[in-house]
Amino acid sequence: NSSHVNAKRLVRDLTMKEIIALTFKSGTRPPLLIDVLRSACAIGGHAKLIIEIKAGNTEMTAALARMLKRHPDLAAHVEAIMSFDLWAMHKLKMELEEIFHSHHHDSNSSIEEEKKSGDCKESDSLYNPSTPPMPKLLLLTVADQPKRSYELWLNITGDLTPLTDQWLVSSTGGVTRSLDGVYLRYQKDMHSPAGISALKKLREQGYVVGVWCLASEDPDDYKTLDFLGNECGVNYYNT
Repeated sequence: NSSHVNAKRLVRDLTMKEIIALTFKSGTRPPLLIDVLRSACAIGGHAKLIIEIKAGNTEMTAALARMLKRHPDLAAHVEAIMSFDLWAMHKLKMELEEIFHSHHHDSNSSIEEEKKSGDCKESDSLYNPSTPPMPKLLLLTVADQPKRSYELWLNITGDLTPLTDQWLVSSTGGVTRSLDGVYLRYQKDMHSPAGISALKKLREQGYVVGVWCLASEDPDDYKTLDFLGNECGVNYYNT
């Protein structure tokens, strides 16, 4: 509704109350993340989301972790979480590990409470009171010289050591943790022998690899998708 007083303001400048007070032209309100996850749950086990945390949002990781803790059945519908914000991703890794590991020790009463929440039916094939799989945590990178302070530049045919030895790894309190992988901006060099080798090497090291594209500049076609998936071992490709 373009006539609303908040319609021209940026989402990041609005409170949740102000956001849900806005309406689309159809009269419906913007869905919350939990609404979308409940829809995915209703669709079935194959419906999963990739969530991006916008850089600089210092409160989002804790809020997302709390939501997944309260609704472990919905967590099964989160395939991966990604961000350009390196600090946020490592913070989320620590928070989610505490939640998903502690879920092993939840009492039967807490499991019954989750059943009663009604997010997924107990008969749903996805519903399982045991620990749900933890979403994959992926670092987003750019293909050109960074334009913003939080961006990390990775040349696929260059030195990958900063990625594997520094960016994806963190140590806190004597505990070393690693993110699950990287979501790279598409580069033409991915089709070169050196690019193919680099992508395969990341996969051989156990990392998850995704490729994202800029609609106005990068190819968005099946041929590219097929090549990156079958020839390079890429797990995800944004279309």
